[in-house]
This record gives sequence, C-alpha cells and structure tokens, in this order.
Amino acid sequence: TDRCGYRCPRCSNVSAPANDPPLESIRRTLSALKAAGVASVAFTGGEPLLREDLADVVALCGEAL
Repeated sequence: TDRCGYRCPRCSNVSAPANDPPLESIRRTLSALKAAGVASVAFTGGEPLLREDLADVVALCGEAL
C-alpha cells in the first residue's frame, strides 16, 4: 500500500487513497516472481500494516516462494 498515516519530513509519499491491489493480483504477481527465480520479497510503500489483509499477503509469500 502507498497509504501512510505519518508525515515524516524526509518522505515524499503523500497519504494516498486506498487503491491497494487485490489479493488475487498479489498471488499472480508472487507466482510470476517465483517463476522468474526471485527468492525473497520486501514490504515497502507507505505503511504496509495499514493493509487489513497483510497476514494473508504474508501467507501468500510462503506459498509462492
């Protein structure tokens, strides 16, 4: 997610609206990354903890990678 509730002076990310990719899109992306040989992923953006389904996203990483 690009959403973030903080206003850190060093950050250029403005609080974005919630248009996070759906879980199925993330599943497809992770599968493609695995097929390409990616061994790890990192969560960045705004504040990943604002995703209500973050636990599901993390679980998908274990399935895909």
